[in-house]
Amino acid sequence: MEMEVYDQESLQGTTAIVPAELPFSNFYTPENSRFYAAQVYKPLDSKTEAFRVLEVLQGTGDDIIRCNIIEPFHLESSYEALSYRAGDPHKTGQVLVNGHQFNVFATLFAAIKRLRHPDKSRLLWADQICINQSDIFERNNQVQKMRSVYEKAERVIAWLGPLCGGELAFNAAHSFYQDYVQRRAQYKSTLMMSRELQTSEHDDIVQIIASEYLEELRLADQTEDNEYLIKAKALGQFYHYDFWNRVWIWQEIVVAKTVELLWDTRSMDSQPFFITARILMAMGIDLLSSQLPQAIRYILLPSVNRPTIHLISVVDDLRHSWNPKSHLNIKYLLRKIRRAQSSDLRDRIYAVSGLIPPDYRIIPDYFNDPASVYCRTAWSIILRDRSLDILAFCGYPAHRSQLALPTWCPDWSVGSRASREPLTLEATDARRQGIRESRFQPSKKLPAYCCMEVEKDKNTGTQTFTLSVQGLLIDTVEEVAPRYRKGHFGSLPSRERYQVVLGSCCELVSKRKTITDIIEREVDRTLTVDNCGAPNESDPNYSPRRKDRLKVDVVAGSRQFFLGKTGIMGMGPPHVLAGDLICVLFGSRVPFLLRKDGKFYTLVGEVYISGGHMEGKAIEEMDAGLRSAKSFELR
Repeated sequence: MEMEVYDQESLQGTTAIVPAELPFSNFYTPENSRFYAAQVYKPLDSKTEAFRVLEVLQGTGDDIIRCNIIEPFHLESSYEALSYRAGDPHKTGQVLVNGHQFNVFATLFAAIKRLRHPDKSRLLWADQICINQSDIFERNNQVQKMRSVYEKAERVIAWLGPLCGGELAFNAAHSFYQDYVQRRAQYKSTLMMSRELQTSEHDDIVQIIASEYLEELRLADQTEDNEYLIKAKALGQFYHYDFWNRVWIWQEIVVAKTVELLWDTRSMDSQPFFITARILMAMGIDLLSSQLPQAIRYILLPSVNRPTIHLISVVDDLRHSWNPKSHLNIKYLLRKIRRAQSSDLRDRIYAVSGLIPPDYRIIPDYFNDPASVYCRTAWSIILRDRSLDILAFCGYPAHRSQLALPTWCPDWSVGSRASREPLTLEATDARRQGIRESRFQPSKKLPAYCCMEVEKDKNTGTQTFTLSVQGLLIDTVEEVAPRYRKGHFGSLPSRERYQVVLGSCCELVSKRKTITDIIEREVDRTLTVDNCGAPNESDPNYSPRRKDRLKVDVVAGSRQFFLGKTGIMGMGPPHVLAGDLICVLFGSRVPFLLRKDGKFYTLVGEVYISGGHMEGKAIEEMDAGLRSAKSFELR
């Protein structure tokens, strides 16, 4: 057994964590062994910004697609960068690159064929050809430069393939945008503004259009107006391309100077497309799917597992927020990207590495397997932020993981519960670079004191990651409230369902103390996790809408009520058990539940607890000599 130890001091000033010795690959690309054997590629200088560009020679129709590689490419000439969804590596098209046959993804073949000029050559950047995919060292190096490649391109072309929804959907999207442009002009004229609209004013116009169209759709539902239903179905097809589920488009679209959306028969500037997506998203943002008109369900909900319009809206938010000097919030990106897809699980991290501050030192390295990449990324975040807040993203997977990860490492390969946000993040807003953070401070201002150990089995090569942290043991879970199954509430409205849960939890508490109005309010505050630290209307961060959402979480079972041995009330993960340890870990803004497992501990998840502990009571007791710090080794 070999061991590496990383602590906060030993890693200061390093540029990367040492990679594993053997490469791991679940990267899928068409077979091109003969092409690679011909040694068409010349080595690129890894210490410079060197990259290749593809010169697509003129041609029409079914002419053979002929290309030349320009390496290294110098920026005296402009070029365009192609963004596309790779698809099935067994579905390919053949092109000639420097006279040699090269198998490209069928989607890339269609894009190049559509973009080829009939009378002159065209300079394009396409990753499958411009990066030597057989050279893992080059892949590592070129992936680090992809942000720069897309930033410097004259424009980014997003290839979407066949025009789903047809001309009807294409024209409808333009119609929504024209309505937005006219209303924006009227808005500015009414207020006599010469400046550009603020974000809130832009959102107001979007919401007005969405509300008006939603009423039209409701009326169409009542009158069974087929014209609206047909248009809605077309828009649903138009906005649910698999392209938007792809992780790499986040970087490719966000940093681009301009973006053109390209189909087999039409093209569109990205602005009308994104504005219309925001209008459609706004129609259903506050409504349950059962309350939506049939037409809008056609648009927003073609498939539960393809939240495409949501991802389009996220990309648009990021594009408006992007500033190369300040970058984006890593926790926001990694949380949102769980909804996207990638054939290589490591790309859940690497696809956004160019959008985050460089001092996180997350450097693409395809020699590391996905589990190692995730653990080292989590450690890099802990190290840079001197905080354990990233641990709040653990413990709530909606799907079973493909990876063998320690419980302290978030699994970015699976979706998270859409209704349950980590308590460290009260809300998200990409325009303000991600996050308005919670006001909880159970560990006060203490930084994280921790180290990471990596043990490697010499026989199997398996790596075990252990995170050693320090904190305070507060209490032990003694009793957990019963969980309500689907169908238990029948046809009860949401508010009455919450009252049923509240009454059940008060009954549990009544076994220990008499229920008074004060105690009932305390149970209510616990169930709604103190409205994320803003319980009173006098608080500027108070949000009645957020409290309603938290009550929905309670009814849905996203968090579970429990009692500690000392009488502490809490809300923890659905899988909380009697005997779990309630702890405040130094460097985190939420307490955690830990479960003893031999000499190690597993992380059960974040918790909210009553009794003043969310405001730092345990730290005050430690300072007074009433508690002492303890080390926990998490696996």
